[in-house]
Amino acid sequence: MKGRPTNEAPSEALLYKKLSRWAPSALVLLVLSILITLQYRLWWGEGSLKHTAQLEEQLFKQQAVNDALQKRNDRLLSEIATLKKGTGQIEARAREDLGLVRDDETFFMFFDEPIKNSASKSR
Repeated sequence: MKGRPTNEAPSEALLYKKLSRWAPSALVLLVLSILITLQYRLWWGEGSLKHTAQLEEQLFKQQAVNDALQKRNDRLLSEIATLKKGTGQIEARAREDLGLVRDDETFFMFFDEPIKNSASKSR
């Protein structure tokens, strides 16, 4: 017999024949199981194509949110710089937001639509 040492015992020869008959099948099964495992991870596991696409979509949405927040921050920083430059901006802001009126001023409020008197509704 080729490839087999001649000084083997008969039981070792039998074992060698059994192993040599099943070895290719076992190797094929091992390779198939590795391929199946890798395919599972590729299509359904963590880091799969679907999971990667979802992460890219989340990244795109988060970048849009970050861009909007960055624009808001830039606007606020610009407003802060303007307010630090002089009191004119602070006074204008107080007049608009807080209704600041000086002692020598008279405050008039104008409405776009006329206010209906409650007495005229009862008639």
